[in-house]
Parts: sequence; C-alpha cells; structure tokens
Amino acid sequence: MFNFYFGCTLGEQLLRQTDNLSRALQDSSTSAAQGNRLAQDVVKGFLKDRADTLFSLFWARILQHKTTEFQIIQEPKLPRKRKAPVRHEVGEQDTHHFPESPKDHYRRIYFNEIDTVTQCIAPRFEQDDFKIYVNIQELPSKSFTSGPCDTELAEVVKCTAKIWILSS
Repeated sequence: MFNFYFGCTLGEQLLRQTDNLSRALQDSSTSAAQGNRLAQDVVKGFLKDRADTLFSLFWARILQHKTTEFQIIQEPKLPRKRKAPVRHEVGEQDTHHFPESPKDHYRRIYFNEIDTVTQCIAPRFEQDDFKIYVNIQELPSKSFTSGPCDTELAEVVKCTAKIWILSS
C-alpha cells in the first residue's frame, strides 16, 4: 500500500512539471527557441531535484502526510529479497545490491524516475533538425533587432549546404 502511495505522490510531483511544459509547448505563441529554453529549464529543475537533500525533504513530507492524512497506509518496508537468476548475473555471483532501509529503496526509485523523465525530455530538443529550426527561426528576429546573429547564420549556412549536398 505504501508503494502505491509513494508512486502516486512522486508521479504527481513529476507530472505537474511535465504537464506545465507540455501546456507551454502547445501554446501557439511559443516559438521553438522559447520551447527549447523551457525544456532546458524543466530538465535543470529535475536535475536539481536529483539530490539527497531534496529526496530527504520529499521523504519527510510523504511520511508526515501519510501519518496525518492517511493513517490506513502501512509503514514503508523493504521488498522481499530476491536473487537474480544466474543467467542474468555478470561476473561474480554476489554482485546484487539490496538496500539496507526502506528509505534507500525508495531513494533509488526516486532517482530512477527523475532520470527517466529527463532522458525522455532532453533528447527531443537535442536533435540536429530541431537545432536547425531554432537557428532559422532566431536568425530573422536577431537580424531585425541588430543583435549578433553570426552563430545562427553560420549554422543555417552549414546546414543548408549539408542538405544541398545530400539532395544532389
């Protein structure tokens, strides 16, 4: 029961941030460059959340809330120890790590979920085609405002030449 409560609470925390990002990206007035900055900010926020101190605060809050609001939920406990089948072992047979406390077990889950979310967001904005699109979109606005646009122009020219070579 605690496992479900922990997962729901963590999911709510992660999905709140990703939902806000999704809503902002779907807004018709958001440019690709703005969307890229928003995504980078969300990923930076998740990476900041990936700290032992912030997990400890999350853990304390979830235990406090469980005690005050949901007394029916059981105390956190370690899952049953299971040994991996020999065919899944690599190297020495006793390499499987088992957490020492429920907090260690849930810390691993917390960090794994943050890693999963950041690994789902970041690559979408690191694609070469998307970077080309951002540079093409930024070039006119920077040139109209007399801002430095050498980087964007160089990227657009380089990418245009690459596309021209590939198409011929």
